[in-house]
This record gives sequence, structure tokens and C-alpha cells, in this order.
Amino acid sequence: VAKTTALQIKDAVDEIIGGSKGEISRSKPWEKTVQNNLDKVKEQYANVIKELSATGKKEDQVLAKELNSFLSEIPKQANTQNDELKRKALEDIQGGKQVREAEKAKDLNLSR
Repeated sequence: VAKTTALQIKDAVDEIIGGSKGEISRSKPWEKTVQNNLDKVKEQYANVIKELSATGKKEDQVLAKELNSFLSEIPKQANTQNDELKRKALEDIQGGKQVREAEKAKDLNLSR
């Protein structure tokens, strides 16, 4: 498991802030490679499923069905560590916003 550094978190948050300002985030050189690798793996699974389905053996049919189910659960887009950091940061930001809004509402109720 990769360790997340403060710089990685800062970069993810900077991307979120830039996106909220309408800035276009630069693509990372490895993102295309990660997506290509995911696409190749999915293609290989599809080929194996096709071969198993063509054998006519019941056990191969069962396995093909299970693999097809597994394949359908693989996301279409690769999810990188940076994507996950941005998702978590957004959740934290939104969660903090909800807490602040709740505190404001509580303050308003107390002042009445």
C-alpha cells in the first residue's frame, strides 16, 4: 500500500480548488498508461470468457458466467490514488461545510 504524502494531498486539494475556479487540470502522464492497462486487462477477460463460452462444457459455461459478472463490476475508468485523494478531500470539505451550516443554524436558533 502506497503511503500518502502531504504533497500528494496538497496537489489533490489544489486540483479541487483549481477546478472550482474553472481552471483545467493538467493530465498526469501516468493516467493514460493506467487506463490503457485497465482496458487491456478487461479485453483479456473478455477473450477468456469468449473462449470458455465456446467449449460447450457446462463447467466452462459456469466459469464464463462468473467471470462475466466480475468483468461487469470493473469500473470503466481507472481510479488512481490521486482520484481517491480528491474524493476524500471533497468529502471532508463538504462534511465541514455541513457542520458549519448546522452550527450557524444552531446559533440562529439560540439568538431568537
